[in-house]
Amino acid sequence: MPEGDTLRRLADRIDGRFAGERVERSVMRDPRLAGVDLAGTRLVGADAYGKHLFVRFDDDRSLHAHLLMTGGFDVGPVSRAADWKRRVELWLETGRLTGVEVPILGVLPTSEEHLVTDRLGPDLCDPAGPPDVDAIVARLVAEPDAPLTAALLDQRHAAGFGNIYVNDVPFVTGVSPFQPVGSIHGLGDLVAVGIALIRTNADRGPQN
Repeated sequence: MPEGDTLRRLADRIDGRFAGERVERSVMRDPRLAGVDLAGTRLVGADAYGKHLFVRFDDDRSLHAHLLMTGGFDVGPVSRAADWKRRVELWLETGRLTGVEVPILGVLPTSEEHLVTDRLGPDLCDPAGPPDVDAIVARLVAEPDAPLTAALLDQRHAAGFGNIYVNDVPFVTGVSPFQPVGSIHGLGDLVAVGIALIRTNADRGPQN
């Protein structure tokens, strides 16, 4: 399930495998990328924010992807997916990067990535360290009548929780997923448990 921990691990894999390599050929099979050619650029690195992936190139362009429920990237070997499922395919010096059935895909200036992330809450898997629990709680209780599961799933509150975590965290903490967030005592502790779970999976993987 591509949630924040999955995207963080994917970004790290792309970064570790291809950072600094030149794109020798690029093929786009998505109408939203018609006319885009990344051949000749150098892949600077990859990063994730919540469920969003950014693959950056040295000409101030970033490939932006959101995997939703079904998308994925094959990193290194030639993808076994049918050609029509390979929405973007990059030949690099030591392997291939292929976006398979990626539902949200685009290219934007690297300097404008913030236009995607500004509307999101803190990144739960930020490599710089865990987000501020109190800041997330303040965002959650701003809509006190929202059910817990819906509030956790809202990426404006915290970026990275998906269906797995918004169901598992209430179960682990013994709180009804339907309870309004404004009525939950110890909401900060619940959020801290969720942060610990997703960051542990991002560090160790896979989701467990």
